[in-house]
Amino acid sequence: MVSLSKNLLALYLVLLSTICLIPIAQAYSNTQGVEYNDIVDISFTRYIDGEFSIEYTDSGPFQVVVDPAQVNRNLVDELIGMKVGEKKDIAWDVTQSNGTVNYFEYRDTKIVKVVYDSSPGLPPIGGAVITVLEVGGGLGVAVGGIYAVYKIRSRLLVKKCSDCGKKANSKCAKCATFYCPDCTVKGCLSCGSRKFVRL
Repeated sequence: MVSLSKNLLALYLVLLSTICLIPIAQAYSNTQGVEYNDIVDISFTRYIDGEFSIEYTDSGPFQVVVDPAQVNRNLVDELIGMKVGEKKDIAWDVTQSNGTVNYFEYRDTKIVKVVYDSSPGLPPIGGAVITVLEVGGGLGVAVGGIYAVYKIRSRLLVKKCSDCGKKANSKCAKCATFYCPDCTVKGCLSCGSRKFVRL
């Protein structure tokens, strides 16, 4: 019963630690930056083949869903990870259906603001729960590791009967050969002694 309880406890700790190690979607932050499916306002000046095309400003931005199904994948790949206020130049080639290749430049591309965050943050209580679970998961990993080492060590240190292989509980007083309770009645098969010392 005690062994079963210990095994269940070990299983629980392993499961808890595994759950807590699963990445949790984070809201926009200066660490995460823009993510897929966010909706952002951006400003930029577009040039096609070196010729001015259009300009969007901070006060009159272009709104875009960060999704390659909505806009050019090159633009999406560059927007991913950008922070509000960050600027970069983005450029790529586009081959038209008639074979003509155009060179697009989005100069001074800037994230003006995040309009919609596709992975909103957890409320304070949710954040506290996640923190508790993360701490619990860390403890679970530590305790589970210690328990696993203990079990392996215990099994390695178990002495087996030299006759039948069962767990030994005594050894020959003369030659120190290990025996289980059933096999001690035969006497020591190694030296013939009938005296045993309990482990």
